Amino acid sequence: MKAITAIEGVPLKGVSGLPWAHAADCQCEPHQTFTCDRCGRRVGHCLGCHDNMPGACDFCWKEPKP
Repeated sequence: MKAITAIEGVPLKGVSGLPWAHAADCQCEPHQTFTCDRCGRRVGHCLGCHDNMPGACDFCWKEPKP
């Protein structure tokens, strides 16, 4: 069995054995995470919380149409 080290190319940081996705160059601590209100993934603060869609992760956030 091979260990999962990334989600959609985003590396994981482990916290007490629980890996959460964080951007490769982020400054987050591994425990600084939130749950996306769109897909339910647990990701680091570095992968979301955009101003006009604060609960969405970067995987789910889409640029608003004009």
